[in-house]
Amino acid sequence: MTTASRARVANDPLSLARLEDLLIRYPAVSADEKLEIGTLLHRTGPLDMGLLSANAAAWPQAERYRRDHPARFRMGWRQRLFWSLTGVLVIAALILAWDIGIG
Repeated sequence: MTTASRARVANDPLSLARLEDLLIRYPAVSADEKLEIGTLLHRTGPLDMGLLSANAAAWPQAERYRRDHPARFRMGWRQRLFWSLTGVLVIAALILAWDIGIG
C-alpha cells in the first residue's frame, strides 16, 4: 500500500504520519517526543492502528515503546474508581428493579 493510499483511508493522516516518523526514530527521540508518541498512540483510532501495524519499520518500535512504558497503557486509579462505581450502580439498579418487580 503506498503512502498516498494509506493517507486516503486514514482517519487522521497527519497524526499517523507524525507517529510513524517518531516511532521509526524511537528511542533516539527527545523526552517531549516520547510523550508525544504516547499521546498519539492513545489517540489513534482502530483504523489508523491497523495501518500503523502494516508499517514494518514503525510497528516493532511501537511494540518496543509499549514495553518500555507500560504504565502509560494501564488504567489509572481514577479510571478504576469510575468503572468500579459504575459496576456497583448497575448492580444496585438491577437489584432495585428486581425488588420492585420490573425485572
